[in-house]
Amino acid sequence: MLSLRDVRELHKRIGELTRPTLSIYSCLDPRTLLDPYELSLRVRAAAQDSGVDPGTLKRALDVVTETYSGSASLCVFIDEEVVTLELSTELPILETAAGRTEVRWGEPYTAPLLATLDNAERLAVLMVESRRWRLFEVFLGEIAEVEDAVLPWIEGEYDRLQRAQASHPAYFPTRGQSQREKVEARVRSATYRFYRNSLDHLSEVLQDRHTDRLVIIGPERDRHIVESAMPRPLRARLVGHLSSLTHAGASRSQVLKRVTPIVQRSELERDRRRLQEIAGAGVTGVGPTLEALQQGRIRELVVPSRHDQRVFVHRETGYVAASAHEVPSRSSQGADPRMLRSLLPDLTDAFAARVTFLRGESERVLVEDLGGLAGLVRW
Repeated sequence: MLSLRDVRELHKRIGELTRPTLSIYSCLDPRTLLDPYELSLRVRAAAQDSGVDPGTLKRALDVVTETYSGSASLCVFIDEEVVTLELSTELPILETAAGRTEVRWGEPYTAPLLATLDNAERLAVLMVESRRWRLFEVFLGEIAEVEDAVLPWIEGEYDRLQRAQASHPAYFPTRGQSQREKVEARVRSATYRFYRNSLDHLSEVLQDRHTDRLVIIGPERDRHIVESAMPRPLRARLVGHLSSLTHAGASRSQVLKRVTPIVQRSELERDRRRLQEIAGAGVTGVGPTLEALQQGRIRELVVPSRHDQRVFVHRETGYVAASAHEVPSRSSQGADPRMLRSLLPDLTDAFAARVTFLRGESERVLVEDLGGLAGLVRW
């Protein structure tokens, strides 16, 4: 799983790419078990009209064949150096004759990857059960275990509790029963203190790791203890809770499978809120959005994942418009047609805007109801 340090290093390496760069993106279904050689054939087909020289293409095909290991997405950038990345999540790639594989030669085409990295949220998963605490982090479809802690028993209390439970059933009120209740009360108190102290530590961990969302997994009793002990800022990060897995030592893959529906629902809700905000006070439509972007008014540009848009770029000023007649005619120079996606990195860098790609139902709404391009505004 990519750590914060990995993401920063990747941003740095991508920022150092020089022109010309061969940029390769491919989204695949891991269930198809595509052979690396078959993937290289797709890349070759997608590169036919890119203008890349044969030597660089051969180098790229060798890299794809040697590095692809069956992930959901593959990114390759080649200039003097080679940058490769495999991800377990889908990237916003266009559908082409070669499947969902894009190859571009010239300016580094970084928008799909950078937008995915910048918009992905880290999710913390706290699993509590039998006085055990396990903390996981989920990011871009992958999971890592961050911490594992166990409540140290009060000296002798466990043995006394076991003897009381074996000798005195709950329905039989005796002196021994009273002793058992005292032991249980001390254990509950120790468990609460353990969780409370751990929650203070958890707040620091989430802040250090830039994690804004939290899910709790465990029996209802343990979840209740943890949630009741949560400070308000930490409780505000809570987006869901789930019942226990089969055992406290569940594997990372089992935990990831359990929380994936919550991750997906959270992303859909985030996109829904974003579209509502745009419809209420944003800018919609290709022409108005491009104009607002180049005025510096757009803080977040919202783009469909599987659609591109032809725009026109003024040869002298570089102004981008939805149609040729919308380009300001301040000189005798005309405008050249370009595809919007190839311009996104320079446009958003120049005007300090963030890019978000939408998919699924949110993408449909953006294309059919909001004109195919939209933005959240600064003013």
